[in-house]
Amino acid sequence: MLIKKKGTSEINNINKEANKEIEEMDKELIDNVEDHTEEKEKDALKKEKERAKDRRDIAKMMTDYLIKQSNERIKAIDKEISNAEKQADHLRSLAENGNIEAKESLSEQNRLIAEANIKKEQELKRQQKIKLAESVYSTYNQKVSEGAKNQGEVKAGEHPGIPPTQHTSDPIFPTRSQTGTSKALSK
Repeated sequence: MLIKKKGTSEINNINKEANKEIEEMDKELIDNVEDHTEEKEKDALKKEKERAKDRRDIAKMMTDYLIKQSNERIKAIDKEISNAEKQADHLRSLAENGNIEAKESLSEQNRLIAEANIKKEQELKRQQKIKLAESVYSTYNQKVSEGAKNQGEVKAGEHPGIPPTQHTSDPIFPTRSQTGTSKALSK
């Protein structure tokens, strides 16, 4: 019986030691899994930051291209205005000398100049919208690259171009509430 007790106590001690070793191995395994998970999350965040930077770069290139095209249109409009003004000056001098047709042509030239100025203003407004859209997009991607996980963490109003009350994802195209379109019609 003494041998049984001694054997049993040895078995119990071996079991206790084995259980301790198993617990230590479990803790080590859990730590390794946590470290691996953290590494994966860091890698995923790093990749998302790189993608966000790429998206910002692409948006910047597109904006630069669109602004360049817009500036070329403005140059053409300015040239058109300049030519129309020269023609208007010539017609004005003819009209002052009593040429009736020149008076009629002068009013037409003034109308063309006014239309060209309107086109130029529209193009300048378009440029502003393009710049604002690029700025908003860049800010959004910057927030994403800084670790914001969803759009809820990137709030309107955090960008100087968007007032806190404006809840549109695209500043160029207004929301239904801005256009007056009924939500009931969309259902």
